[in-house]
Amino acid sequence: MGTCLHVEMTLSSRVDLANLVHAASDEICRLAGLDEDAMLNLGLALREAAINAMKHGNKMDEAKPVRVTFDVGGDRIEVRITDQGQGFDFSRIVDPRLPQNI
Repeated sequence: MGTCLHVEMTLSSRVDLANLVHAASDEICRLAGLDEDAMLNLGLALREAAINAMKHGNKMDEAKPVRVTFDVGGDRIEVRITDQGQGFDFSRIVDPRLPQNI
């Protein structure tokens, strides 16, 4: 992966636009030299994450954007998906792996 690349997308909170995230991911993976399995897995994960940001973060408010940023460099692909939701306190999340939470 010798490619250095920065791509930003800003989408309205419309689920049908999540396919654009998957398509962009596929092309970025291709440029970065990832294999087809990695390309498929990343694309599906990012599509789902974008939909979650639209539904749960932005509450399907089309005026609230979802931003997707891809940074490729060296042997890494870093992706950030941000929404306009209120967020939550990570310290209050219980560990679902604990026996009492399974």
